[in-house]
Amino acid sequence: MMSLRRRLLDFANRFLQPLGVALCREGMDMESVLKVLARKRGDNIQTVFDIGASTGRWSAMTMPMLPHARFIGIDPLEERRPWLEKLKQGQSRFDYVLCAAGEEANGTVQMAVGEDPDTSTVHGSDGTIRTVALHSLDAIAEMKGVTAGQLALAWV
Repeated sequence: MMSLRRRLLDFANRFLQPLGVALCREGMDMESVLKVLARKRGDNIQTVFDIGASTGRWSAMTMPMLPHARFIGIDPLEERRPWLEKLKQGQSRFDYVLCAAGEEANGTVQMAVGEDPDTSTVHGSDGTIRTVALHSLDAIAEMKGVTAGQLALAWV
C-alpha cells in the first residue's frame, strides 16, 4: 500500500512535470528513479533486460512506466520458472530466459544455490552446486529477436 507521503509526492510531481522539475525524497528509491527515467527517456526504451529477475516483481512494477517496452527476465534458477511463466502468460510484453548473464555467448557456469534462492551465487561454495546455462546479453537478444537499433535498458 502506498504511503500518504508517497501519494502527496506523486501528486505534486504531476503538477511540476510540465516544468521539467520533480520533487524527490531523500535517498531516491528505485520506483522514483524509474519514474524519472520513464518521463525523460521512456518512449525511446524498447527493450528492458531484467537481470536477476527472480519472481519478476521488478518487471511487473516497471511495465506500466514503460508501456512501449518489451521486458526480458534473466534468472539462472529453475525454481523461478513458475513465477516467470505466470508473468509471461499474463503480460504479452514479458518473456524470460533461465540462465546466468555473462560474457560467453553460449556456455555454462557453476552456481551455489542456497536454501534461500536469493542467497545463490555464481562461483560460490555455500549451497548445492549446480551447473546453469550462461549467455551474453547479445546472445539473449538474438534468442528473443531483439533487433539492432532498439534502445535497451539492462537492470541488475
